[in-house]
Amino acid sequence: MLIIPALRAIKQLVKHMDINISDMNTMGSPNTRNTGNRGEEEVRHFFSRNGMSVIDYPQSQDVGTDLIVDVQLEDSNTGNTLDLGYPVRVQVKTGTSYFSSPGCSLDNNGKEVDGWWFSCDGRHHNYWTRHFDSFLLILVKLNDESDYHEAPEMYWQWLDEEGRYCPTRKPITPDGLQNESSQNDMHYKIFIPSSQIVDEGLCDILKEAAYNHWLSTRVASADIYNFNIEEVPASQQARYAMLLPDLTAPHVNKGYDHAISWPEALALCVLHHPSRWSNDYYSFADQFEEVPNIKEAKSSSDAGWQFAGWYYDYHFLNGNENPDGFEELSGLPAELQAARAVIVSARAYHEKQFHLAIQVIDAAIDGIKAKGIDDIDMAWLLIQKGNSLCELAKIDEATSAYAKSQRLTRASKTNETDLTAKLLHSVATVAIYYLQTPPRRDVGGLISANDNELARFSLRREAANFDKLIDERFDAWSPSGDITFGASGTLLINCQVSLDVSLLSGNVPSYRQSLSQMAMIELSERGAEGDAAVGYLSALLRAGDANRLGQALEKIKRTYDPKIVTDFIERLSPADVTPVTSAAYFKAIVICGEFLSKSRSDEWFAFLIAALEDPIIFAKRYTPPGVYRFWPTEAIKCMCSMRYQLSSNVMNRIVNSIISSKVSLEPASSEIRGLLLALNDDPARTRERITTAGEPIPQWLEPILSEAFTGVTQEKREAIHREILSGNLSHIEQIGSFDSIEPDEIVAIINKGLAILKEICVQANDGVYTGRSIDYGYLTTYLVTHYPEYSNCDIDRWWDRIIELLEKPLINNREKVSAAKVIISNIMRVPVEQARKIDARGSMILKSVDWGLLPSDGGDERIVLQAMLIAAYGRVRGFDEAIRMAACDLEGINRYNVSLLEYTANPGLSLLAACSSDDYEIRYKAFETLVSVCCEDERRFKEYSDFFSKRCLSGCSDYARGLINALYCHQNHDSEAKKLLDKLANSHPSAIVRHHANNLLSR
Repeated sequence: MLIIPALRAIKQLVKHMDINISDMNTMGSPNTRNTGNRGEEEVRHFFSRNGMSVIDYPQSQDVGTDLIVDVQLEDSNTGNTLDLGYPVRVQVKTGTSYFSSPGCSLDNNGKEVDGWWFSCDGRHHNYWTRHFDSFLLILVKLNDESDYHEAPEMYWQWLDEEGRYCPTRKPITPDGLQNESSQNDMHYKIFIPSSQIVDEGLCDILKEAAYNHWLSTRVASADIYNFNIEEVPASQQARYAMLLPDLTAPHVNKGYDHAISWPEALALCVLHHPSRWSNDYYSFADQFEEVPNIKEAKSSSDAGWQFAGWYYDYHFLNGNENPDGFEELSGLPAELQAARAVIVSARAYHEKQFHLAIQVIDAAIDGIKAKGIDDIDMAWLLIQKGNSLCELAKIDEATSAYAKSQRLTRASKTNETDLTAKLLHSVATVAIYYLQTPPRRDVGGLISANDNELARFSLRREAANFDKLIDERFDAWSPSGDITFGASGTLLINCQVSLDVSLLSGNVPSYRQSLSQMAMIELSERGAEGDAAVGYLSALLRAGDANRLGQALEKIKRTYDPKIVTDFIERLSPADVTPVTSAAYFKAIVICGEFLSKSRSDEWFAFLIAALEDPIIFAKRYTPPGVYRFWPTEAIKCMCSMRYQLSSNVMNRIVNSIISSKVSLEPASSEIRGLLLALNDDPARTRERITTAGEPIPQWLEPILSEAFTGVTQEKREAIHREILSGNLSHIEQIGSFDSIEPDEIVAIINKGLAILKEICVQANDGVYTGRSIDYGYLTTYLVTHYPEYSNCDIDRWWDRIIELLEKPLINNREKVSAAKVIISNIMRVPVEQARKIDARGSMILKSVDWGLLPSDGGDERIVLQAMLIAAYGRVRGFDEAIRMAACDLEGINRYNVSLLEYTANPGLSLLAACSSDDYEIRYKAFETLVSVCCEDERRFKEYSDFFSKRCLSGCSDYARGLINALYCHQNHDSEAKKLLDKLANSHPSAIVRHHANNLLSR
């Protein structure tokens, strides 16, 4: 028996709420807030005493909910508390004013009872009666508001049942007339019997309702085994087969004991791949004459078998025998026409043909109405239509479709036994939840919709729910490495079934998750290369999984032949961007924009510039519902990635778009500055005067334009000089390279940096850490290692301060790790006596990042420090011995110490071996180091020139980057290096590689 963990999910959602709905009126006023809080506190205590969990509802959202009560039961066998996933929303009203309208009414037995009338407006009435959760009104009478020891009187009534309300007209206005709005604004009243006292009897009622709710969404093993589709009304059988195929199909443990019906055959189609489907189906067909050959079934006189045969062809053969046959199938009963429309529309949705999907649904609704379409079928069709409307950013229309679906599938006497109605009601509820803008986070609704056992069963979420394992394996995945996730065929089939049922039911969140999971599993299997890898990347894109797509692209870009990335990125068209996939498209361009062709980059620039010129319209069209994104920032990041494909005229267009934008783009000022500086760093690009078409330049933009197009003026440079000498380093990045820093500035920066590092150590003692925009560990250590001649007599003091940072246990180790990386990469610049100090304090340095004190993802910090100690050891005693010690006693060769092989006696062979590592970071560092070593010896460079050429021209772009980075550090280039650079400048698929290769050649 599986109990739904609704409480944990509610708490987690409430914890992450960030809501501000300023235009939402509430029924309470500030003057009654204290009294109301006292009443809510009493109600909270009551439910808590009776073993129920209570969640406070954010008051910024108070349109009719004060508290959410999570109803729980105690398991009589184990004594454990069972969470039934049944949240009840409670509206609490406190004070004598709510008892000022006494009256009489009849109870359920027809007896007259006393009580009180409670009035509400139409807005609250609609909220309570149309919401997907149960609502309870509790009136609280405080006999003495100052006496907290005296128990108040409390009475209750259900608010979500329409039949309990009596409508009333809005009172006539002072002028004696009723305007149009007052005529339409209905008020209501509901009766609260004095006999309905808030006591243990109420708790029993809630527990019974919760248990019944749980039973309605529970699919027990016995129910699955004994289920017989023939007992389901004929009008529901197609829905059951497609939405609950595991329930409808013959149970696997029953064998082949009967001639299966067409709904069972249809369910088998949904469940299996062709080969496995054939094995199951023909085991029945071979034994029972009444079970037709599935291909012959298309011409059957039975409409159900005819439908099943055509679906088989459409599902497994993609309609190859007659592509239009299934769509044009005529003479079907209404329920099969609805099912066919869902199938065709779902495929169109998957293939991003959203207008076609809507046309199919509209045609079906118009065509079936004359035959009398079933309410649940209508809801099913509307959910499919709503999904495509969402992709087209028609949010209001989609909301209307989902809301109607929710109403049609709401529990009633006519559908109380229909499990597909309950499932579709859940789907509609989830859809409405995700469309709330701004996101109201109605947590109870989400739990009741998405976390019930019926939904879990229908989507095989229990079988395919390896989210954490898949995530961990995907995180550790190296495309060229060993298999990191050996997914069984069964797991992949479970994911496929979940995907298909999600698509057929219209459950978009589950569809996206299943599609993403399948792609992650396939990608993390060794051998996912070429077109297969492109296909899996496209699946992540279709799923809108920006995070996983970004991670996969980063790894593939650094591992495979660039052709895979080029093939994938060239398929991306701005015309295909939708609100659901927009974030994933932008992520792909940010990471791989450098691989776009000139024509495709022009398309994307024309698309992205709209985010600068009119961000409001752009956001309305492409922002996912319930999510906030400042698209100008995202667009500028994309432009920066593809900056070297943009023409020289683009600079003016970008600047003028920023200036003339309909909203201030100051929040994106950092990205704008970076883009303009990057656009202007091309020596081949002429510095043209920016024309602004008479538009005034915003004050925040003036210094950015000045810096980007005129450089730092002498006056500004002198001002920065004075700031640095006074200890203000906030504008240091405007100077440019370290070579442009003056000697007195270097001393001032080092002294300021050492003071900050000392402050960091002191803060660690006090249990405090203040984040800083400048990485003082990197900045200070770099200057100390590169400019010791400016130290006068302070060199020992400088190094002592850095070593103190290295051995100090810190709250945040960013500066420490940065300093260690600088020491590793510049170990030959570290004086031997200072390296000896680092070596002597090695145990204290490692102890400062003890594994037991680190977070789970902090292991790299220790590895970096170990690599630094190896470097110090090698500086003092020799690197051959140091590397042997690393290989034997510590972590071996890794991305942080592989560069130290340069200083060993015979670095070539060791580095060559490291260039074939499965770890792309080690491979990249080793290749760069090998090129650097060969640059020192022309003969050696010629020996390795074929290896360099092969890796840079046909391997991943990391090799080309490694070559260029190494050559930047050497003034004289071998003729072989120049030939290779020339090839990279002319033919490499990465615009960034071509740009920097040209820069090196121009030098």
